[in-house]
Amino acid sequence: MNPHGPNRDAGEDGFTIVEAMVACVLLLIGLVATLTIVERAASVTTTTRTREQATSLQRELVEGARSVAYDQLTPTGVGAAVRARPGLGDSALGGSGWTVRRRNATYTVAVGVCTVDDPADGIGAHQTGIFCASAGGTPEDANGDGTVDGLTAAAATACATPCPDTNPADFKRVVSVVRWGTATNVQATQISNPGVAAAPAITGLTPVGLTPPYTITTGIPSQDVNMTWLGAPRTVTLYVDGTPIGTLTAPVGSSWTSAWNLGSVSAVGQQPAVGEVLDGSYELSAKAFDQYAQYGAQRAETIVLNRRQAFASAHVEAGRNNGAVEIEWSPARERDSKGFRVDRRIDGGDWTTVCAMAVRTSCRDTSAPAAAVGQLLEYSVVGFDLDPAGALRQGDRSEIVKIIEVFGPLTPVAVPTGLSAALDGANVRLTWAAPSGFVPDHYNVYRDGTGYADRLDSVYQRPADITAGVPPSYVDSTTTGQLHDYWVTAVDANLRESAPLGPVRR
Repeated sequence: MNPHGPNRDAGEDGFTIVEAMVACVLLLIGLVATLTIVERAASVTTTTRTREQATSLQRELVEGARSVAYDQLTPTGVGAAVRARPGLGDSALGGSGWTVRRRNATYTVAVGVCTVDDPADGIGAHQTGIFCASAGGTPEDANGDGTVDGLTAAAATACATPCPDTNPADFKRVVSVVRWGTATNVQATQISNPGVAAAPAITGLTPVGLTPPYTITTGIPSQDVNMTWLGAPRTVTLYVDGTPIGTLTAPVGSSWTSAWNLGSVSAVGQQPAVGEVLDGSYELSAKAFDQYAQYGAQRAETIVLNRRQAFASAHVEAGRNNGAVEIEWSPARERDSKGFRVDRRIDGGDWTTVCAMAVRTSCRDTSAPAAAVGQLLEYSVVGFDLDPAGALRQGDRSEIVKIIEVFGPLTPVAVPTGLSAALDGANVRLTWAAPSGFVPDHYNVYRDGTGYADRLDSVYQRPADITAGVPPSYVDSTTTGQLHDYWVTAVDANLRESAPLGPVRR
C-alpha cells in the first residue's frame, strides 16, 4: 500500500492558470487580427462602392449636360439646367450648395461650362465670361451655388482684322465636380457645336387678329405679327419678302410682337402714296440669331393684301406705226394684276374697247380710223384685279393719251446695224448697234417672225449706257434649247418703228 495515496499517471496533469491565460491571450490576438482584417475589408468595400457611385453620378451629370440644348449650356445656366434633369435634383432643399444622396452617401455636386476656340481654324474674338480661361485653377464651387467657378476668362479678347475665325465657338467643355467626405472627383468632357441646329429657332409666327388663309381687306395702316422662339437669341428679326422690317435686340422672354407698316390706302383715282404697301401676296418670315449670327429654324407665312382696286396704269404712250396704232404702258404696280383693257374714243365720243384683257403691256389697234384733218383720237388703259370674293374687278382709268396726227411724207425711222447672236450658257444673247445719227426711244426684239404676235420684248437703254457707247443687247432665256430666228427694230418717241434688221439664227 502506497502511503502517499492512489497511483496517478504523469499525462493526467492539467494546465496551470498561467498556461490557460497565455492561451486566451493568443486566441484573442488572433480574433482581433481577424476582425481588423474584416473591418478593413468592409471599409475598403464601402469606399470603393462610394467612389463607384460617385463615378456613376458624374456620368449622369455629363449625360444630363449633353441633353441640354447647346445654346443653353452657359456658365450661369448650366447648373440649373442639369439640376432639373430627373434624379439630379438637390437632395437638401433649402440648404446651401447642390447635394445628391445615393445609397446612404451624400455627394456635393457642381457643374460648369466654358466655350473652346479650336486654333485649327484660326482664333476669333472671345466674349467676356464665356470662353475658357487659358490657365485655370482647381475646379471648385467657391460660393456654393452648384456651379464650377473659375473656368472662364474674366476679360474679352479681340482678334486681328480681318478676324481669321468669325465663329470661334467650336465646342464647349463641361466640367463636373463631385465631393464626398475628403474625396473629390473631377471630370471634363467636350460637347461639339452642332452648328445651326444649336441656334435659337422660331416656333411660331402669327398675324394678330387674322385666321388662315391670312388676307387683309381693310385699310388698316399696320398689321401686328407675333413671334415665339426656343433658345436664347441675341436678336430676333421680322422680314417681308426677305427684307428686314424690324429687329429686337436682347429679347426678354420667348415672344415678341412687331408691326408691319402698311401705310394708308390711297383713294380711287389717286396714285400710290409714299410708304403705301400695294395689293398682292407677301411672305412674312422671322429668324432668331445667337451671338455668332447663326440662326436656327425659321417660320414664314403668306399674307395677301386686297385693300383697293387696281391703280391707273402709268406712262401710257400711243402712236401710229405702219397703218395701225400701238399703245404701250408700264407694268402694273400691284402684285395681283389680272390684265388690262385698252379703250379708244374718237372726237370725245363713247369709249370702244380695242384690246380686251391684254396680259402684256402693249396693244395694237388695227381697226383705228385713218388719220384725218381735225380728228381727235384718244386712248386709255384700265387694269383689272380680283375683289375679296374672287370676282374680276375693274381698276382706275389711266391718263388719256392723244394721237398726234402728222400728215405728209414722214422720214423713215433709221434701222439698227450689226445684229449678232451668241450662246450665253443655255440662253441666247443678242447685240446690235444704234442707227447712225439717231437715238431711238427703244428697240423691239422679234423671234421667229416680224408680226406683232412675234414681238418678244422691248429694250430700253439707260441714258448712261447710251452716253458711254454701250451697245444695246438682249438675253433670251426662253429658248428651251431650240434654234430661233431673231430680228430687231428701232422705235422713235411716237412709237413709229423702223424696218426689221435680221434675221440671225441661234
